[in-house]
Amino acid sequence: MLRRRQNNRSRDLAIALREMGTGAQASLWPQLSQLRLPLYLFVGALDAKFVAIAHDMLTTAQLTTLKIFADCGHNIHLEAPEAYVKAVLLGLLHHSERGNVL
Repeated sequence: MLRRRQNNRSRDLAIALREMGTGAQASLWPQLSQLRLPLYLFVGALDAKFVAIAHDMLTTAQLTTLKIFADCGHNIHLEAPEAYVKAVLLGLLHHSERGNVL
């Protein structure tokens, strides 16, 4: 992954960050308390910023489950793919066992 990232061009990365980064996204915080669907928050323990955001979301949104992956940073799906897939599947299984359809 690191080798692949080293081949990226600075100009293209800057454009991607400006157009698609979290700063470009509209804030949906006011709507979180109205959410009636299960919300699964997956964060890496080494990503302090997003762990803090997830804890804030946990107190704001209903039906929220927080899973913190040990020894992972921001890219948990790449850093711990098996644990990530297992967590996603468990969430889907729990959701379907409650009679909910995705």
